[in-house]
Amino acid sequence: MSVLDLPTAPGREAAVIQCPRCKVRAQQVWGQLSFHRPKSPQEPFHDEAAVDVRTEQWIDGSTRSVQSKWRVAHCQGCDQKTLWRDGVNVYPITSIAPAPHPRMDTDVKTLFEEAGRVLPLSRRAGAALVRAALEKQVRILDLDAPKGARLDDHIARLSTRVSKPLGELLDVIRHVGNAALHGSENDDLVIMYLSDDVAADEIAELLFDAINDLVDELVARPEKTSALWSKLPDGVRATIERKRGAQGQS
Repeated sequence: MSVLDLPTAPGREAAVIQCPRCKVRAQQVWGQLSFHRPKSPQEPFHDEAAVDVRTEQWIDGSTRSVQSKWRVAHCQGCDQKTLWRDGVNVYPITSIAPAPHPRMDTDVKTLFEEAGRVLPLSRRAGAALVRAALEKQVRILDLDAPKGARLDDHIARLSTRVSKPLGELLDVIRHVGNAALHGSENDDLVIMYLSDDVAADEIAELLFDAINDLVDELVARPEKTSALWSKLPDGVRATIERKRGAQGQS
């Protein structure tokens, strides 16, 4: 499932879905949600009437009332309930954007997680926030960049320091819809201008992946490697370094 696909309730016969709460594919027990407005405080609620009715306007100008279909799903995996309206998960509002890398900078992580929370409500706003998170992250990783370097410049420089797959992902981000990636000159005001052929969810998915991969390759892995290297005996490290020097001279 794409990180940006909102969960959609299936028909009653398709009861196994990925639960929005526990993120596990599990059996769901579906129930119809409805209510009856009591005539007096003493009268109990009854399961009789639709929760709400909305008005839709037709092309010819006429209107019609449409009854919303509210359903409750009881997950047999986590034993929790979710609320759905017309096939869309509305409570709790959950994002299936990826979790931030554990070694992500705190300021970047704050934006990254906010983008994930906003995503179910506004994909464009979520894309704008994760774009801001990417810009913060690349500035941290590219401290030697020229003053005034833009996101595109930082990405071009970092793409030479990472693996080929991540470098290609960064190049895709650089070139897929320049208008979508270039925000305001004011770093405090991030604006997303999306071209007709680039969707906000596609851009956001690339940005989430790129940030986590950058942190993994340029922060987490070097730290792990350095820790392992320091545990080698001095004689072993010296032998390895001599071999490296000999290969460099050949």
